[in-house]
Amino acid sequence: MNDAKLSVLESLGCYDEAAELQKQLGRDLDAIHSFLKSTNAHSHERGVKSTLEALWNRFHLNTIPPKDDETVQKLLELGKSAWTARSTMEMFNVLQNGTPTQLAVLGRRYMATGDSPAYALMSYDCALRYPAPL
Repeated sequence: MNDAKLSVLESLGCYDEAAELQKQLGRDLDAIHSFLKSTNAHSHERGVKSTLEALWNRFHLNTIPPKDDETVQKLLELGKSAWTARSTMEMFNVLQNGTPTQLAVLGRRYMATGDSPAYALMSYDCALRYPAPL
């Protein structure tokens, strides 16, 4: 029943309603995808915030998910379609796939701007914990 309703909502372009239903069903990734497809600026922003929140929940100081974490990869893909929070998405992408050198460069860049000390801390933390291969 719910799947049929979702299909109808999406085919009609009612992405906001589809996203809300998906959230109620616990399908967070699908909800984020629908929010980001919406032409409603508020819904799109909600999709961006939900994407970032989900990434923050998976990345912590001293904890980086494995590179083959499918949820993280899907969230990063969804984040690429978001038009805001590009800098934050870049940080998570480098945290997941970058080298210690790239992390250190990113940390320096965040420190230079002065508006992202938390991002700088995350970048430096990971750069120091993952030494460059020999």
